[in-house]
Amino acid sequence: MCIIDEKKNKNEVLKKVIETSQMMLKNAPNHIKYRVIGIDWDCDGDPSDYNLPAETVIECDNEDAVMDELSAKYGWCIDAVEEIIPIS
Repeated sequence: MCIIDEKKNKNEVLKKVIETSQMMLKNAPNHIKYRVIGIDWDCDGDPSDYNLPAETVIECDNEDAVMDELSAKYGWCIDAVEEIIPIS
């Protein structure tokens, strides 16, 4: 194999790697971290009895998904939250 063919093969491989990386980034979920303050859990009694936080950080796609993600993570429904702050 001559030097020109080796360079051509390396360039083709590199091009394929770049295309694959770009595709993976494009299809990757866009998770954002949110600080959630003043969580009002729908539970019987004191939420601390169930190890439920009053404040936490959660990662999800968008602010609308925060309460669903918290419910899925902790296994309890949420009545309300005081504040949701994007942190990244």
